[in-house]
Amino acid sequence: MTELSTATKARLEIKFEGKSYWLTPFELEDMGEIVKKLTTIPFEDMARQMEALGDKLTDALSEQMLAHAQRIADESHVGSPRFEGHLGTVAGVSEMLFLSLRRNHPDITRKEAVGMVTVKTLDFWRRSLDSATGFEDDDSDPTQESETESQPDQPTGD
Repeated sequence: MTELSTATKARLEIKFEGKSYWLTPFELEDMGEIVKKLTTIPFEDMARQMEALGDKLTDALSEQMLAHAQRIADESHVGSPRFEGHLGTVAGVSEMLFLSLRRNHPDITRKEAVGMVTVKTLDFWRRSLDSATGFEDDDSDPTQESETESQPDQPTGD
């Protein structure tokens, strides 16, 4: 399989809390991992709810819950409103960051990537990931410092 980086941009260096990280464009398998996660969540939630209901769970209710979980999973394909909405959240950006970093930083854990994305750093990482994948929608350069990035706990992008 040809990597997207050969068709779009090569990896992008981003500095965050004094350390350099190399972001890479997303592959189809990366998008597949996000879809898999989104389609699994409704069934995991359903299983927890069914367990909590215990003896109160009827066959009819069980079938309704399964059908509802399936509808949510069916609405989780790439480009769907649910998929796009997830990518705009801290959880979604954290997942994308982990997927982008893992090729050049094989020792990074999903937990570390999640810790790097906060409400304060969300826009920085979103711009950086957009830039790395070639999806920028403006002329901003995430590798350049912005005035908000000089505050404590903010990434420095040089």
